[in-house]
Amino acid sequence: MKEFISDFKKLVKLRLTLTVVFSASISFLIGAKQLGGDILWMNWLLLTLGGFLVTGAANGFNEIIEKDLDKLMTRTADRPLPSGRMTTGQALILS
Repeated sequence: MKEFISDFKKLVKLRLTLTVVFSASISFLIGAKQLGGDILWMNWLLLTLGGFLVTGAANGFNEIIEKDLDKLMTRTADRPLPSGRMTTGQALILS
């Protein structure tokens, strides 16, 4: 199970995804303050959740598309798809 979670994190590029979501969330909060209105927390939550899902899915699809090229590069050969630890079908479902 630990390996699966680790592979999922690599598939969705968790650090990159969290960075994108963090910057969007902070921008939302700063924008709300600058406009002088109340912070609509439900909108912020939807932005954060939706941003995570969309960014993670985009990263997962990118991994699927580039799996054959990733096999050729030392830096990327150990990713879940090129290494064979995850099938394309599994990656597609998780993305």
